Amino acid sequence: MAHYLSIVMTFVILSVAWTIGFVPMAYLLKILRIKPMNLSYKAKVSTYWETRDTKYDDFKRLELQY
Repeated sequence: MAHYLSIVMTFVILSVAWTIGFVPMAYLLKILRIKPMNLSYKAKVSTYWETRDTKYDDFKRLELQY
């Protein structure tokens, strides 16, 4: 009984979290016309790899996570 109840409650909890968290955020991004990802297609590009700043290569920054 506990196993079946956990399946139902997991579905309920995740459904509520999805509708409270992600759905309003998606609508807000649509209203404000914000695109978090660049989905444009460039045919002449050999790679889509983005180079990052060299300041992020310092591993001492990993000690100061917060």
